[in-house]
Amino acid sequence: MTDERQPPPAREASASARADEVWGYELKAEYLPVPAPFPDEPPALPAVKAGWSARLAERKEKVSGDWMPHVGRFLAVGIGGLATFLSTALPAVVQGWITAVLLVVTVLLAYVAVRPFAITAIGDRRYKRWRRKLLREQQAVVEQTRDWTRRRMEHDRQTGGQPEDEAWVPLKPATTQRVDVYGGDPAGAQRLLRSVAGSLLEAGGTVQVVDLAQDGVCHGLVQESIARGRPVQASLLPSDLNTVGLLDHLSSEDVAGVLSEAVHAFERDTSGGGGAGDKALDAALLEQVCRCLRGGLTFARINAAVQVVMYQVPRPVVLERDEYDALVDLLGEGARRAAEGRLVRLAGALNTLAALENKPPTVTRQPAQLTVWELSERVNDMQRDLLGNIVLQVLLHRIRQSETAAPGSRVVVVVGADRFRRQQLETLDQLARRRNIRLVLFFKHLREDAVDVLGGGDAVMFMRLGNAREAEHAATFIGKHHKLVLNQISVSESSSASTTQSRSTNESESDQESVSTGKQWARNRNYHVGVIMDFPHDSGSRNTGENRSTTKGKSTSFSTGTSDSEQTGTSTSESVSMSRVYEYAVEPTLLQSLSSTAFVLVDPRDPGSPRLGDAGVEAPLLPHPPQR
Repeated sequence: MTDERQPPPAREASASARADEVWGYELKAEYLPVPAPFPDEPPALPAVKAGWSARLAERKEKVSGDWMPHVGRFLAVGIGGLATFLSTALPAVVQGWITAVLLVVTVLLAYVAVRPFAITAIGDRRYKRWRRKLLREQQAVVEQTRDWTRRRMEHDRQTGGQPEDEAWVPLKPATTQRVDVYGGDPAGAQRLLRSVAGSLLEAGGTVQVVDLAQDGVCHGLVQESIARGRPVQASLLPSDLNTVGLLDHLSSEDVAGVLSEAVHAFERDTSGGGGAGDKALDAALLEQVCRCLRGGLTFARINAAVQVVMYQVPRPVVLERDEYDALVDLLGEGARRAAEGRLVRLAGALNTLAALENKPPTVTRQPAQLTVWELSERVNDMQRDLLGNIVLQVLLHRIRQSETAAPGSRVVVVVGADRFRRQQLETLDQLARRRNIRLVLFFKHLREDAVDVLGGGDAVMFMRLGNAREAEHAATFIGKHHKLVLNQISVSESSSASTTQSRSTNESESDQESVSTGKQWARNRNYHVGVIMDFPHDSGSRNTGENRSTTKGKSTSFSTGTSDSEQTGTSTSESVSMSRVYEYAVEPTLLQSLSSTAFVLVDPRDPGSPRLGDAGVEAPLLPHPPQR
């Protein structure tokens, strides 16, 4: 599948590559502009005053109750009325005042009996009058509220602008170097590859896809590119090994390095063997063998040369006479025996590659804007691992020998990067950065070496990860953050009404009486001495008296007091409880439940990261949202 049209120059494409690049689409939610605040306050309802309702309720509670008291009251009224009627038959002397007394008593009893029912009826009528008055007062406030609402809506319409509906907007990483894609099923990876590579090809860039996943991820991109008339070079490995020409334009030293690295990686993955010394020995042996070959280097010719060196077999048809003679004399007997173990291993790997390279070239290679190397699903596990390592080493060599490209003009996509070790992927990333080649790595799973290289690039995309451990690895990489979580909302409302009534009567009376009686008596006696005789005699005065007084008094005091108090209250309380937690920014369950084409883009250069996008949205059906 080729096209002879030449791709556009790389430097002309680099200017628009980033502008037209689309990896997927992000759904922007409905945007509602915030209007300027309305200056007028809403009208308030008038205060409701109904203190009498508490008093009325208290009275109803007092008079209401069991029916027996009401029966007793009406029975007393009947007895009083009967007594009044019978009193009219008494003699006229006493009949008048007895009848009057009985009539007054009967009227009082009738008042007591009818009072409970009268209070209820009067309270209901008063409540209806109060309610009608309140509605009349609130009707004016309702009209004012309607006018206030109309003015506020008009203010919001003039100052807020028109809301924008939700829309899909293009999404791409902010980085221009390496992007790692983890997870997803073949259908989702195929749609994402079509979106990414298709937009880059549309912008004029060149894309090389190495599909080792054996899931046909690149088929949709190839078909779309052919339908759009782009130059495409698609090769299915190992059927098109000769067409691809993996060893073309490689020196003996380069071929020896490619094969030794591939065989060493293959042995390490399968048996855990193969050290640095073995790899150096393999490279030295293969380089000497390749130097003996004068023509082009293919897997079949190198395999035949190793067979000649190891077993001294007759000349194969793929080797010339001078090449055969040089190979026979390449190693002495002692050197051959010392290197026999490594030669056997190399011969086994080369024999496998030579068996795959059994078809002549079907088409002539032409420069193409899209180059695809796809590994067939028909090869067995050993062929898959060995050929995959060969393809990676050839890709590394070609990138190493290429010139520095304009930024964004060349992209290399490796699908099924899970099968490579961390060191191999880091070497690929290092070479791509030196040559300004954008690198996109698709990993089917997030485990083993894929976990070690996570975050080694710039941006990371996570598609659906069904495995719980892989989803947790991804959520841990995305990170955690502090956020406030609403724990509880409680609303309580209480009303209370209380009425207190007290009456006090004080009466005091005092009576006092005092009586006092007294007597007074006084006598004076004088003595005189004479010359002739001496005798006493009385002289002076004698007083006698008596007095008596009596006091009586009485005092009386009387006081009566009444006090009433009424309390009515309503309280409303609202409480919101929130806690600060440190949780995943993206939960693992979200990564496990993504749709086939959805992804989470994590880019350290994007302030809005992480972002949720979808590669399955068709661009022609998308609205064009305004720039925000």
